[in-house]
Amino acid sequence: MAAATKNKNQPPPPAPAAEFEWADKAVSYVLRLTLPAGFNKDDFRVQVDGAGRLTVRSSRPVAAAGPGSLHKVFQLPSTANLDEIAGRFQAGVLTLTMPKRASPLAPASTSIEEARCWKGDQGQ
Repeated sequence: MAAATKNKNQPPPPAPAAEFEWADKAVSYVLRLTLPAGFNKDDFRVQVDGAGRLTVRSSRPVAAAGPGSLHKVFQLPSTANLDEIAGRFQAGVLTLTMPKRASPLAPASTSIEEARCWKGDQGQ
């Protein structure tokens, strides 16, 4: 009985990290997030701000299997068309496709940075 009480007082294990892949295609960028089991399409909120920070948030009910939240922020390349982002969720993988802007003056960027988001950061 004491062991059961001890387990109730322990914090839940940390959420498994989502793995991500970044692809720089000829006319678009593709970000694929492979998520822990139990996330559904309706659990997600994807936002992009004017500075090109793409935020993926997800939470699921406490009754769902496994840890229940995800919060990732990515800094997109300056050549990404922020107005034309498309998303798809299938078999535990969230795929976001961002077309490249047609701008011969903009330098091509082939990498993405995962921005660190602190609890006090409100997307400023």
